[in-house]
Amino acid sequence: MKNLFVLLLAAFSALSPIFAQAPQFKSGDNYTVFGLGIGIPIGQFGATKNLDTDGFAQSGIAINLDDSYFLTENFAILLSGYITFNSHNTSALSSAFSSAGLPNVNVSTRNNFFGLCATLGPMLVLPIGNQFNFKLRSGAGISYWETPEYEVSVQGVTLRITRASSWVFAFLLGAGVGYKISDGWELQLLGDFQSARPRFRFRDPSGGISESNLTTSLIAVSLGVAFEF
Repeated sequence: MKNLFVLLLAAFSALSPIFAQAPQFKSGDNYTVFGLGIGIPIGQFGATKNLDTDGFAQSGIAINLDDSYFLTENFAILLSGYITFNSHNTSALSSAFSSAGLPNVNVSTRNNFFGLCATLGPMLVLPIGNQFNFKLRSGAGISYWETPEYEVSVQGVTLRITRASSWVFAFLLGAGVGYKISDGWELQLLGDFQSARPRFRFRDPSGGISESNLTTSLIAVSLGVAFEF
């Protein structure tokens, strides 16, 4: 235990000069970020086995728009927004129908999963040297989701299920690395986990309505440019 304490103390002493650099931000700074990347569905959203619970979503486009206001040189209030488009794994969905005892079912979609997420929360920024910094991000807010429009063909008969939508509470947890290009400009690589649980109401061709919950969790990895506003 004593040796471990000595090692931790030595590591802290070695790393402390790295984090004790001149501040990269100051109170009152306001930065806007535009980023583009990939949204990777995880958990129930990306699962492809259970017709009743899984989302059958595939990786898609993630667009990130942030605004951060610094209260101190290391702490900011972050307003984060994401727009995501995730395609639907129709071949896996058709296979799931077959596994459930419904062979020769073909499924197609006209649209993608569409997600819009806005959260507000704190962001901690730790400088690494004079140009790099490490960010810890979190937030809570609201999310809007739309499902694809489905066409299900069974023995030559095609049924259309219209899009369903839902507003719901959402939260975000993430981290990132920034590189200061110059005063007022920065490159950012972000990795954010966001999750919501919308409840969708589907209307089938006969006019019936069914409801289903789906946990829409994804990891968004984006590369963006931040500029002082």
